[in-house]
Amino acid sequence: MSKNIIIGCTYRHPHNNFEEYYEYMRKCLNKLNKENKDVYLAGDFNIDLLKYESNNRYQDFYNLMTSCGFLPLILQPTRITLNTMTIIDNIYTNNLSEDSVSGNILLEVADHLTQFAIIQKNVTKKASTVSYKRDFSKFNEKSFLDDLSIQNWEQHTDTDEQYKYFLIKLEGCIDRHAPLKKLNKKEQKLQNKPWITPKIIKKIKHRNEIFSKMKLEPDNAHLNTVYKKLKIK
Repeated sequence: MSKNIIIGCTYRHPHNNFEEYYEYMRKCLNKLNKENKDVYLAGDFNIDLLKYESNNRYQDFYNLMTSCGFLPLILQPTRITLNTMTIIDNIYTNNLSEDSVSGNILLEVADHLTQFAIIQKNVTKKASTVSYKRDFSKFNEKSFLDDLSIQNWEQHTDTDEQYKYFLIKLEGCIDRHAPLKKLNKKEQKLQNKPWITPKIIKKIKHRNEIFSKMKLEPDNAHLNTVYKKLKIK
């Protein structure tokens, strides 16, 4: 398993009040750090990292990001004109432990390049569990009792041996009349939610049928009313 991921996108207008944006980002970063999740913040920040040393505001923004544990994945110019090169688009992340490949994609439809980041996630898949239950669909009580009555219940002087023998015989009868059945995914899901009774399942099915009809007749007031009542139930 791996951490949950938060992906955010932001755009700062070139003439946006820098102090307001700085404060907004500060609050967002503080909140994100409490989530204990891998975070990726992408967008057009209009804050040129190439001017880090000459622009105090840009320096403050970069220092804010790094102090909160975020580093930029894009280190090459993202907007190129005949006279200028800037790094104003970026992807910041607090995931510094996993390998990544990032950069720019050249698209001639705009003067901004497209950024990408490929993260090598180490995901451990959870082993699928197999569940079984007794199938009583063909169970006949009389036949089951008859089967029990013809068993040879041998007597043992050892109580533990006698009990084991009894269980073997009993389980053999149960397996013949109510064999174990492998549950499919839907049945396993229902088994994990024992409060969902057959009556509730019937209601859910009815609600879904009404919803399908309502999509075909969105102006049908009667269907709309019936669906709302079923949904509440």
